[in-house]
Amino acid sequence: MTLDVDRCIDCGACDDVAPGMLARPERIAIAHGTLEAMAACPVGALHWLEGESRMEPKDMEANTVTTLDMRTIAPRDRHPLIFRTFDALAPGGDFELINDHDPKPLYYQFQAERTGLVEWEYLEQGPERWRVRIGRAA
Repeated sequence: MTLDVDRCIDCGACDDVAPGMLARPERIAIAHGTLEAMAACPVGALHWLEGESRMEPKDMEANTVTTLDMRTIAPRDRHPLIFRTFDALAPGGDFELINDHDPKPLYYQFQAERTGLVEWEYLEQGPERWRVRIGRAA
């Protein structure tokens, strides 16, 4: 992940979510906080590096991208963040999604847009918290 310094408006949103992440803007480690910062960026200055579309399972562990808590993300940013995270998974990789409602519409969107690639397993089904393991088929 990298920061386009020409596009950045220095609003502080990313530093609020992931303090210190801009110390090396040319190469930012992918982690839960940096993914949230990417979703929070109002001008889209944070983006994937060329060729960074997939991570090996060892990289996922090293960068701790294992849980996305959607309860802390603005609704308009949720699905783009989820799909970016999914697209970064290596085959056999997965992450946990936490939401305040049943994400069944997301399941249908995955079925339509990533046909045959998605593994979906409910870990907890409400009523206040929903947890789903979303995996990329091996």
